[in-house]
Amino acid sequence: MEIVKAKKSQQKLRLGISGASGSGKTYSALLLANSLGSKVCVIDTEQGSASLYADKFEFDVLELTAPYSSERYVEALKRVEMAGYDVIVIDSLSHNWNQAGGCLDSVNKMSESSRGNSYTAWGKVTPQYDKLIHSILACKAHVITTMRSKTAYELVENDKGKLAPVKRGLAPIQRDGIEYEFTLMFDLDQNHNFICTKDRTGLFGNIDIPEPLNSEIASKLLTWLNSGETKLSHVDKHFEIEEEPSEVFLAFKKKIETEAFTLHALDVFAQKIGANKDLLSSNELEELRAIFKEVKTNLNKIEQGEIN
Repeated sequence: MEIVKAKKSQQKLRLGISGASGSGKTYSALLLANSLGSKVCVIDTEQGSASLYADKFEFDVLELTAPYSSERYVEALKRVEMAGYDVIVIDSLSHNWNQAGGCLDSVNKMSESSRGNSYTAWGKVTPQYDKLIHSILACKAHVITTMRSKTAYELVENDKGKLAPVKRGLAPIQRDGIEYEFTLMFDLDQNHNFICTKDRTGLFGNIDIPEPLNSEIASKLLTWLNSGETKLSHVDKHFEIEEEPSEVFLAFKKKIETEAFTLHALDVFAQKIGANKDLLSSNELEELRAIFKEVKTNLNKIEQGEIN
């Protein structure tokens, strides 16, 4: 734990784009993505809609079908990230919330099987959802997510002193507060213009005046993202480990699965993993712990003569 002087460092984009059907979410995301990097991949939950623009933009695609669970989103994001893409587009994140196998669907099914106990169901669904958000924020690539929009209402006291729903524009179809997770939030209208409803960059002051979303916007973003000091990579901070985080995980996993450990040697190796845990994602740490637990259980059984 250390207190240091705050400095602006180079960033990876975390952008949310929301809009109604026909507002141009997928096209806009691809336009920005191709201006931000040369290697783009779309995680497509929209039945191949991104590929309709394959004649206009250069990108690869990973089609993600139901169930749209948080775990499957994390798996898809990890696979694309490990493949070395500069920009990852998730089109769309709304499926994770309200489509088959998503959060709401999972909670409903769990509640039915536990006699309507939705509290317990959310206790199981929320940690997986949090892992998805963490995976987006921790990704080594720029991440652009699209989200469908719904009409947002607010309960307001009317002239009769009663609460009544009042339309307050549009809101993304995702968990309430999703906008807090992004650097920027763009809302698109039916003319394919955007207003910036959240801005940590200070580049956009158009919350009331829609403007075209074009490659100039991407250029402004790229300049801001690349300004400041270069962030130290995990390798720079921990020079004794030369691999990227995913390679560190694979190296640890291979060693623990293939080497013959004594209980003492296994504990020493566990300490080494712990010392380098910031090189690993939460999912990687969880998997290593599970493997470690299984190996240690088997070693105890061998020492006790339960297995040969």
